Amino acid sequence: MTAPLPPGCRQRTIATATLQAMHLVEAGDPRAPLVVLLHGFPEFWYSWRHQLVALAADFHVVAADLRGYGGSEKPETGYDMATLAADIDALLAVLTAGEEPQRPVTLVGHDWGGVVAWATASLHPERISKLVAIDAPHPLAYLRGAFRHPGQLVRSWYIAMFQVPGLFEWQYRRDPYAMMARMLRGSAVQRDTFAREEIQHYVDAMADERVLPRALAYYRALPGAVAFLDDLRAPVPMPTLVLWGAGDPALATSLIDDCRAVVTGSFEARVFADAGHWLQQERPAEVSAAIAEFAAR
Repeated sequence: MTAPLPPGCRQRTIATATLQAMHLVEAGDPRAPLVVLLHGFPEFWYSWRHQLVALAADFHVVAADLRGYGGSEKPETGYDMATLAADIDALLAVLTAGEEPQRPVTLVGHDWGGVVAWATASLHPERISKLVAIDAPHPLAYLRGAFRHPGQLVRSWYIAMFQVPGLFEWQYRRDPYAMMARMLRGSAVQRDTFAREEIQHYVDAMADERVLPRALAYYRALPGAVAFLDDLRAPVPMPTLVLWGAGDPALATSLIDDCRAVVTGSFEARVFADAGHWLQQERPAEVSAAIAEFAAR
């Protein structure tokens, strides 16, 4: 079963400088200011279904399937931070090609999409006007926070488990629906966000046997990223908004202050009570309004 397109949305697949195929779902006037949405694990463009509709009146809003996910290309390699950031820079190059001056671009990322958005903002800031990170720390902020607050390492136990080749794949394939429901509902405060039909869309998107190993490759590339951290020390120069669910079991709100330290542009943060890790799905109207207000300034 294919996830349904939200009302007023359209989809296409484009080639970029780094990927032969990148699948996009978009809405709004293609000439309007651009809002680009990047999903996390274990999601795909569908996690932004509410924002695609809510933002379309004022923005050209684009939700991309990241490398390895959904309808995008699924190469065996390229899941390191530098390549993932280059993917997004290449995507923005296509979306704004020929524009003089370039439209304002607000880059929004959640979970792994947020980590990639932070990296893109550090490494390729030229195309980005504003940054929104949702339940996602800058990689350096995460490391600093983990050292200052050892409890964060306990929260991140699953990252160590993902490093064991084949272990999570075996667990997931025993009962894909049950494991997906456990991941989504288990990290939510508003658990009724994920009805059976919604969970099934995510299971279906993971049905291609290539997707799960590629999704886990994001985590498995982390041990080799130490040498790359110096490149990420470039400050984030654009206005930045951080949104966080107070009930996120994986990422503590204390990481917000560590994110503040890497931003030289203006910095704002908002913590949502009664919300967990899947903030844009648990509190869709409020998150959409926060993105719209910030991007429109």
